[in-house]
Amino acid sequence: LLNRHYNPRGTIYNDQIAIGVYTNVYYKKGRGEFEKLLTLPEKSVEIIFMKLFSDSSLYIGTRKGLYILNPNDTTSLHNYFSDWAVTCIEKDFENNLWISTLEDGVHLVQSLNVLKYNEPNLPSKIITCLEKDADTNLWVGLTNDDYAIIDTTGVITNYQFPSKINHDIVNIRHFENESWVVSKSGLLKIANG
Repeated sequence: LLNRHYNPRGTIYNDQIAIGVYTNVYYKKGRGEFEKLLTLPEKSVEIIFMKLFSDSSLYIGTRKGLYILNPNDTTSLHNYFSDWAVTCIEKDFENNLWISTLEDGVHLVQSLNVLKYNEPNLPSKIITCLEKDADTNLWVGLTNDDYAIIDTTGVITNYQFPSKINHDIVNIRHFENESWVVSKSGLLKIANG
């Protein structure tokens, strides 16, 4: 069960015990034997913190992020904050998470329901503004007079501001049947599609 090259981490809540060694998670409920619950992805590097909470969720801090799982359903493993080494987690009376890290101090997280959307089909990774239109499409302002529309199904259509000098898109606004794209180069009015 134990590996002399890695310090084991553990947590207990009522009759549940979880132990982490390297990237392996072992679990025991009641008087049963320890069973290997799962192995975290190799990118997690090493388990450095574990905590069981009253809802049976297991929070696992690693050198590359936080993993949350339900020991009764190991198929629903979620990873958060992969840029941080997560050293400790506490919940306060409002169910907020307090997360301590090696690189970036302490963070108060009110909700883990955040979606990080990295899209390689955008002409630039530098986003300058966002605006939703009446059809709930997301308009994305970018650098170099580029802008894009992401429709509700995730399809991206890229556009470029018609200018000879490329600047940043600084604002996008929608009014009834018109959309306005504002660049440092000028102003573009889009009417009736």
